[in-house]
Amino acid sequence: MMAKAKRAALLAAAVLMAFQPVWAGSGALLVPQGSVKILPTGAVVDSRMPVPEGVMMACSGRCLVEAKGVQFVGSDRTVFAVQEEADRWSVAVQEGAVDFAVRADAKPVSFTTPFDTVSSQPHAVPASTDSVVRGTLQVTEDRAVLRVTQGSLEVVSSSGRQLIQPGNSIVLAQAVVGAGAAGGTGGGTFLGMGTAAATVAGLGTAAIVTGAVVAENEGGNGGEASPF
Repeated sequence: MMAKAKRAALLAAAVLMAFQPVWAGSGALLVPQGSVKILPTGAVVDSRMPVPEGVMMACSGRCLVEAKGVQFVGSDRTVFAVQEEADRWSVAVQEGAVDFAVRADAKPVSFTTPFDTVSSQPHAVPASTDSVVRGTLQVTEDRAVLRVTQGSLEVVSSSGRQLIQPGNSIVLAQAVVGAGAAGGTGGGTFLGMGTAAATVAGLGTAAIVTGAVVAENEGGNGGEASPF
């Protein structure tokens, strides 16, 4: 019995040592509301821990990442990664949905999807420090939608600079014209994928618009937890 407990303790220590270089310098905390699989290692965690920076995580149940001034909530079956840069937060979403809340005094956020990268600007939110921008980034097989539900967010992407008002979104999708759908992603890696076109939802496959800001008739995901 003692030998089994000792082996378990040594295994836990080895896992902890393996993650230490990834955690270094990050003030972000991962709080699973279920469990999270760390994809490069296959490790499954179900308790709070420092965020493994830049590492893809698969959520089983909701998983919360929180740090000073920001919060990201991955929904069930979402695969995403979070990394703190010197001047911004980088969030990569491979599939699923991530709710976000960003305070005015927090670092700006860059969102990377298989279709494009969208970066918020440092002055994207009002000057008041109690102001919060909330929204959702949802990624499916054929498009990514960045929706703002509270506050206004100024972003820059391959399509240029845009201001997203509450209830509006940017829809990023593979370019599809008539029956000539673009096939696949060209074999690029997730973070290195080429830019795809943005299309206005509901206008049909022949109407391709780059960087379109569209109004959402339905509300956002709603119900996202937030400490702000």
